[in-house]
Amino acid sequence: MSLQRLILKSTAARLLAIRQVSQLNAGKKTAGIDGKKSLTFKERFELEELLKVSSNNWKHQKLRSVFIPKKDGSKRTLKIPTIADRAWQCLAKFAIEPDSRCTIP
Repeated sequence: MSLQRLILKSTAARLLAIRQVSQLNAGKKTAGIDGKKSLTFKERFELEELLKVSSNNWKHQKLRSVFIPKKDGSKRTLKIPTIADRAWQCLAKFAIEPDSRCTIP
């Protein structure tokens, strides 16, 4: 529990989560409801500050709906979150899922 809290409060973990969703992920060019596809250097640090300030009471934003056609002719709905929501989800994932490289044999 204290390790999870430490990760959520860590500046390095926040910056790593932002880097993951804005530079490394395959869906990095997919815009959410806010219309942002990528972040500038300055915007990444502003997002880190936003995650820091609202770490205790994060409220997700609306999701963008995209309809994807299926083989049978029907459509499937795909909901796309904003970059800020993706960064928060990635940060929470870092806290919840342990890194396999950090295990003690």
